[in-house]
Amino acid sequence: MVSISAHAQWAWIGKDGSKVFSDRAPPVDISDQQIFKRPSQVFVVAPTVRGGQSASSASPMASVPVAAQAALSASKPSGIDKELAQRIKNSEQAQAEKRRADEEKLAKVKAENCDRAKQAQASFESGSRISRLNKQGIREILDDTERSAELKRIQSVVQSECN
Repeated sequence: MVSISAHAQWAWIGKDGSKVFSDRAPPVDISDQQIFKRPSQVFVVAPTVRGGQSASSASPMASVPVAAQAALSASKPSGIDKELAQRIKNSEQAQAEKRRADEEKLAKVKAENCDRAKQAQASFESGSRISRLNKQGIREILDDTERSAELKRIQSVVQSECN
């Protein structure tokens, strides 16, 4: 006894004469005359020859002109799941937005660093005394060599952050 599934799209007469129902295409050794049910969206584009049959008897599309066959094959579904394609598109958009937000955040941080470096540069170039705390917490006044070394470092920061 063969159980007929509601999802079966293919049906054919098997080698032993029994009816076979499946969601997959029959094996290649089953001729087109043995197939009595096909999925509704499957189109035969080119004539196929099975078991020594002629091309005209092997395919129901053999008598259809090539231009019509091309039109039928163009209407064949692409195999792409629309929901999956939409999810992929949404994911790509979300990634692009995140990337844009990260770039904007990085640009803002870079602009703030540039402003601070320019202020420090202006302070060092003003000629006023600059002091800082050493490791012991004692205030020290920078001498000329320390001042010029710090000014060079600040200028390199200005060049890297303000471009």
